[in-house]
Amino acid sequence: MRRFKFAPWVLVLSLSISSVANAGCCDDFWSCVATVATAGVSCQVQQLIDTIKALSVTVNVLFNDMKTRTADIINDAKNQVVQSAEDIKQEREKALADLGNAANSAHSINNPPILTGPLAATKVNTSAVAAVNPAVAPVALAPQMPNAIAKSSMQLPPAPADPAAVKAALKQAETYVQDLKTKGATVSDDAAAAERRARDAVLRHVVLANKIALDIGLQPLKLLGEGLVDLLTHPERIFDPSAQIEADLRRMSQEVPALLDRIGNEVTEEAARELELAQGPTKQLLDQAAVARSVSDAMQKVASSKLQLDLEGLNRLLPNTAPQKVSVLRGVTLPVGIAGRREILASALGRLEVTKLPLIAKHRASVSSVVTQWDKFKLQTKAAVTIDASTDQKATSQVSQAYRGKSKTEIEKKRQELIEEAKRRFAKDPKTLEKVTRYLETHG
Repeated sequence: MRRFKFAPWVLVLSLSISSVANAGCCDDFWSCVATVATAGVSCQVQQLIDTIKALSVTVNVLFNDMKTRTADIINDAKNQVVQSAEDIKQEREKALADLGNAANSAHSINNPPILTGPLAATKVNTSAVAAVNPAVAPVALAPQMPNAIAKSSMQLPPAPADPAAVKAALKQAETYVQDLKTKGATVSDDAAAAERRARDAVLRHVVLANKIALDIGLQPLKLLGEGLVDLLTHPERIFDPSAQIEADLRRMSQEVPALLDRIGNEVTEEAARELELAQGPTKQLLDQAAVARSVSDAMQKVASSKLQLDLEGLNRLLPNTAPQKVSVLRGVTLPVGIAGRREILASALGRLEVTKLPLIAKHRASVSSVVTQWDKFKLQTKAAVTIDASTDQKATSQVSQAYRGKSKTEIEKKRQELIEEAKRRFAKDPKTLEKVTRYLETHG
């Protein structure tokens, strides 16, 4: 019965196998003898076995971790949708507030408070004075400059606008900004409805995502877990690991990322479509707010200066005075060339790309790491292993110590005892047993 199951987002412990038998391979009598007798191969085998044990334990731990980790992925995807919807909502509400402020400003400009008393007597429009008496400004500056410079600086002042035209343009501009505000509420409602649908979709699909994870999320490494246990049971296969393990790993490298994407898509896909629908009207709302602010600023400018140039600038923003430079979206007419900032909207939708979801990206990298380390493991099983002189000397010394002070008969008896012990220790590894036996027979 296969009992090992896999949650792919926990990193497998790093494989660390040296091509030189290290000190840990000769830390007692039998490890030293086996290392030298097999020219380091037993050391390599032990290290490989330790690595497989660590991998096997990790797979077992992963099973117990599956539900929590799957919930983390699902919650991460859910939170990204909620945050994206919230970002779009904030942009939408800010645009609505900007429209309201622009409408209030337009109304105030077109209906300035009537000043009475001393304030009315002291209020002077310097631009208007200059327009009535063009000589005022240049003459005032002339004494401060040399005559030649003063004469060269004399220019005609900007032409004043017709007061009636200014009044009509301001009235029309206010009406236009108020219309943008009114229609903005409708556009906002469309976006808000899509945002709500996105949040509702997440709640529905979280249940389905959990079902996917529990039904098929544990499958990809079930075979691998059993294969690792089998390899530990038969260490003689350590240098030629089962092709089934290789197949299971390759299957995992393909199916687990696909599974992660499927879980993420289950949570985000429908919600992302709804937020795409919310993005359109929100972009328009941002554009409306930008246009309303521009019109309000132009109104303020022409109301202050009363100049023809500023009046023309305002008129260029009003759709019925420049019909060849407007666009119509959802019944709203906007001048071309003015748009709101959209970086936050792009970022909000960009984070819903499944491969960019933080935990999915992390776990895909973990799966890739498992395969990479297994490939490294395979290479290291084929690496030539050597032993240094100190290890050889240590093994010889320990065997000699076992025989020291004994007669020839006692040495032979001790040798047989060691050989019998070797048979028990290396019963599952006949090749190592054969070499250890030969070493004991020829040394000491």
